[in-house]
Amino acid sequence: MMLTAPHRALALRAFVVLPGALVEGALAVALPWLVTRASLGTPWLGVLPALLVAAALVGALAAPFAAKYFGSRRVVLGGALLAATGLGIATTLLLLGFTAAAFGVALTVIAADGLADVTFNARTPFMARLSRVPLQQFTSANWLWSVGGVALGGAMAGVAISDEMRPTSAITWLAASMAVLAFLVALALTVLMPRDSRISHGVAGERPNAPKRDPRNPRILLLFALIAGLSFLYGPVDNLLAPARLASNGRDASTFGALVAVGAMGLAMGLMLTHAVCTDRYGKTLLLVGLAGIVAQIALLWWLPRDPALVLGSFVTAAVAAPLLPLLQSSALKAVASIHRTAMLAAAVTTVSLADLVGTAVFGALAGAVGTGCALGVATVLAVLGFAVALPITSKVVSPQTTSNPSS
Repeated sequence: MMLTAPHRALALRAFVVLPGALVEGALAVALPWLVTRASLGTPWLGVLPALLVAAALVGALAAPFAAKYFGSRRVVLGGALLAATGLGIATTLLLLGFTAAAFGVALTVIAADGLADVTFNARTPFMARLSRVPLQQFTSANWLWSVGGVALGGAMAGVAISDEMRPTSAITWLAASMAVLAFLVALALTVLMPRDSRISHGVAGERPNAPKRDPRNPRILLLFALIAGLSFLYGPVDNLLAPARLASNGRDASTFGALVAVGAMGLAMGLMLTHAVCTDRYGKTLLLVGLAGIVAQIALLWWLPRDPALVLGSFVTAAVAAPLLPLLQSSALKAVASIHRTAMLAAAVTTVSLADLVGTAVFGALAGAVGTGCALGVATVLAVLGFAVALPITSKVVSPQTTSNPSS
């Protein structure tokens, strides 16, 4: 029985987006923790976590080349299957005690997952059109399901790796569960990933003679500048400035955990509201609201009120910032013809990662020299200045612009 357009979109989220995000959330918590714990006191402490980041970047950068030669649908299915197989092999190696070999295979899993993710997201306009849903609403709903999956997967991984009584069996059980779930995702993709019957090769959804826009146009440069600035300022907050600010002021670790939890809840709330009202007509307003949320969140950490106000403020600012996720994704997808979308998203992932690394290094050095309060003060001032600079260019970044290609 053929699925209707709305049912296909729901099935795709329920059997691909949600469980895929769950696996990614579990890996995002378990791998850094296990690698850091295993390499403490060794020369590998800085190298092994960096390899995790490098593997994700390799997968993202390989996506446009793989999609060009094999077609985007084949790359999504192949990447998902490779990731699932790698998780199964890594679990077996871990069970047999070959920890180093399991880590090596895990790097392959991360790269394959990055390859599949970038290519899958490049097909989002095609899937949104088949589902008869505006692109921005489609991406907003996908982000909402992803947030839930990541939160659940991270919580599961946290419980498994904190099992002091039977840590090895708990970690093995987690890895085996994630491998099975990854295989189910790969199977669901083979059924639910839409085909484009008009072409037999190349990037699915692109006509051989379709007009193509130059991917180096000014709108894209502005968009990348905005993404880089946000990653530079906001990337270091969760992994450096927030915990350092709390610890240096005598706050408990439970406060940081509460901030992360309510931040996820606020993000989900904001995404639900965005999904309900988000159209191309309100793109500029939503962008400004989201940017204001980022500024307010950084300023809130700088001010550092008492815990109840801090937690409530984090919920509100996360909800306000939530529109940026689907808005920037849909703007990037609309900015180029479909043949360039995989390369666009690969470049965006690379930009985010590099800007995050640079921001972490800069603000880490600044916090070490003058304290976390001063570092957050500098970040707040830069965020306010960035917001002022962004005001006149927002309409250019989010203006509705689509290709003349009907497959876009």
